[in-house]
Amino acid sequence: MIVDQGDNISKKDRIYFDDMSVLAGIYSWEPTLTETPADVVDQWVSGSEMNQDYKKVLVDLMCSNIRIAINPDRVNEACSFLETELLAMPEDSIETIIPLLGLWKFKCLTDAEKGEEIYARADRLMEKYRMDADEKLKDKWVRLSRRDRSAEHQYQCVQKGVPLFPLFDPDGLELISPKHDSAFRLRSEALDHLVGKRFEEAEKIYLHLIEIGFEVPGTYCHLARLYLLSNRDRMARKMVTRAWKLRRDAKVYAIPRILFFKIFFCLCGNTNPGYWIRKMKTILSDCDCTLNWDVNLTIEAVKPKLNAETTEFLVALSQVISGDAEKEIMLGYNLWKQSGKIATMIHDIHKILQK
Repeated sequence: MIVDQGDNISKKDRIYFDDMSVLAGIYSWEPTLTETPADVVDQWVSGSEMNQDYKKVLVDLMCSNIRIAINPDRVNEACSFLETELLAMPEDSIETIIPLLGLWKFKCLTDAEKGEEIYARADRLMEKYRMDADEKLKDKWVRLSRRDRSAEHQYQCVQKGVPLFPLFDPDGLELISPKHDSAFRLRSEALDHLVGKRFEEAEKIYLHLIEIGFEVPGTYCHLARLYLLSNRDRMARKMVTRAWKLRRDAKVYAIPRILFFKIFFCLCGNTNPGYWIRKMKTILSDCDCTLNWDVNLTIEAVKPKLNAETTEFLVALSQVISGDAEKEIMLGYNLWKQSGKIATMIHDIHKILQK
């Protein structure tokens, strides 16, 4: 969880992720607290007394797809907060669906059978109210109900040493150092510049982040996106090549982004992307490695070079690696289904001949 504690933040303090500022999508109410959400979590983790406002902040965070790193011994208390919230709602109403999913994420760590019952209840209610659900609820359902994002799955990944942003961490809440806090804020500013098509300003920030060694492989992906949007394809390819060379140092969610660009450039150049698609399948199967990332404008920029099927394929793949769609939707595309061993062998032979 990334916190911006700068004094110049307007209206609300913000929690930053790699490609978005998300606080507006967290709160289901209008908070009057001066503390940031991370401050509240920190106070809870440290054992401070929690008033009703603090508890409501925690409930909203627990009912979002934000992962809070806490010790496993705080699970029962987290469940208690959510159960209290549910008791205040009409039983089996549409409002209970998201809190039930929040409760499921935690409960399956201490009582797998009970966790399954909670999930089944939420699933039944979603089916019952699907026609009445607004887009916000449907979007939250997609993001929260994925079983490979459950607390149980994430905890198992942590135990196996799989790098991800864990819901639970043996060392408790992960706080950001002042140096990195500044870097996260800078990256968010670069995104604002990118969206506003102020490419020169965004480029300066990304290059500075690389210079100070901040999440370099992921930052190369941001630069690749910037160069594509500003018609500098050759520079974009260089950034992706550099990112791939440093993939062992990359955050786990950055790997699908690098692979996306590898596939992207193959399709733009009419070469077989099978080798890279195969690698994408592997990483998406290994662990939960998706995080919000917008490349719609990038795809739109090269649309004239691609046929309709290829464009649809890239849009679908971008949705999967952003966590907006299940990876099973890729089974509807021949490019995905046909990327088997033959494509891999051809790529490997080609590499050998080039040496």
